[in-house]
Amino acid sequence: MPEDEKEKEPTKEEVLKAIDNAESSAVKLNKLGKDLTQKSQEAIDVLKPCRELVQCTPSDALPPEWGKRLGAFLAVKNEEVVQIVQISAAACTTCINTAVSLSSTYIPRVPVSPAIRIEIERNVNKVHSAVAKGPILKSIKDSLDRLGFKKVRKDIKTTYELLDDADDALGRGLSANSILLPLREAIAVTLEELLPRRQKQESSGNIHQKVLSIGGQCGLTGLSFIVLAENGKDIWKQLSDAKDKSFSREEIVKSFNTGLTFLDAFLKSLDASKLK
Repeated sequence: MPEDEKEKEPTKEEVLKAIDNAESSAVKLNKLGKDLTQKSQEAIDVLKPCRELVQCTPSDALPPEWGKRLGAFLAVKNEEVVQIVQISAAACTTCINTAVSLSSTYIPRVPVSPAIRIEIERNVNKVHSAVAKGPILKSIKDSLDRLGFKKVRKDIKTTYELLDDADDALGRGLSANSILLPLREAIAVTLEELLPRRQKQESSGNIHQKVLSIGGQCGLTGLSFIVLAENGKDIWKQLSDAKDKSFSREEIVKSFNTGLTFLDAFLKSLDASKLK
């Protein structure tokens, strides 16, 4: 392939600009989210007495403006508004997973000085510390509930049970095998439970293909699953390495965070109405 036809790698400045843009969007979404939370609660507080007001009014005494104006408001498809919020949350979660995935295996392309390596390690740890502050496990289980996952199965452990096993093993300071392999199995069981719920069955072998297939058929409208599929491929290898490699406690925590954020991002990106 001619040199000018090859895909150019982004420069450091372009990568920093992409991070700046993502952070700027996240800041705006954070503010909008707070506004949305406040205004939606105010709407709930106002609509409750409105309902009581209408309920206590005889049918022939209800002013006609109520039906006309509220009817016009209800013409807005509230489902579309909810989906916009879901898409924004899913996009942010995918951004988190990508940052965690890339940082957990961060290796400079060329040798760097000891001082720079220390700074790199310090910032990688900061990324994972920030992730550890969030209730990721609860977020995943909320998504599993929303998507109608089974909480009990006779044949195999469910995603819920495998996640609890991995989290319990992490809390008890057990080996990488006891922590990362149940997490890998949780991802596998999740995908296997979703595959038959696609509207159209198609061949999908590895995790990369499964994420693209499930996401393509059952994802929130407008979301791309290309990045998540790449993240999934890397994470699967990372978790599988627990079978043969020795992991430090720090490496276990990083891999655990990476696997959880992937599952969180993937599930948040799915539309329950598109699943069988």
